[in-house]
Amino acid sequence: MVIAPELQGHARTAGFDRPLRFETLADEPVALMKHLGIAKADILGNSLGGAVAMRLAVEHPKVVDCLVLGSQPFKRARWYPEVRAAFDT
Repeated sequence: MVIAPELQGHARTAGFDRPLRFETLADEPVALMKHLGIAKADILGNSLGGAVAMRLAVEHPKVVDCLVLGSQPFKRARWYPEVRAAFDT
C-alpha cells in the first residue's frame, strides 16, 4: 500500500495560519499514520519532503522502518528564496 499525503501549503491543501517549521510538518504524517492505524512504515521524501522525512525520522524514530531521501537540498543557501522566506516567518 502506498499513501502519498501532500504537505500542508502544497498542491491542493488549504493555507494555514502557523509558522512553517519542519517539526510541525513532520508531525502531520505521523498523525495520519495513527489515524489509519499504521504503527510503522517506510518513509520516502523528495525535495522539501525529504527534509520533512528526515525530521520525521529524528522526532518519531519508532514509526520509521526505512527512510529514503531524494533530491533534498543539503545547504539552506541552495533552497529557492521563496522557501527560505516561508521558513523565516
